[in-house]
Amino acid sequence: MNVTINVPTVVLNKKFEQIGQIGEGTVEYDYKITDGPFKGKDQRDIVKEAIEWWENQLSLIDTRVAALKNKSLDID
Repeated sequence: MNVTINVPTVVLNKKFEQIGQIGEGTVEYDYKITDGPFKGKDQRDIVKEAIEWWENQLSLIDTRVAALKNKSLDID
């Protein structure tokens, strides 16, 4: 996924004060990974998948801990 933003191009003096405007320019952001095992995928999708994976893993841990606690209560 790419995002293109139209922004004005301005001229600044040495004090970074705007002294003119040339026109509009464009800035393009590309969020695709360019190398490695996830090459071509949007990095935001990879982060979303990673968060979902961790949430699932933590849920499994919570379930196992709760089951172990219940077992130890049944033994006493």
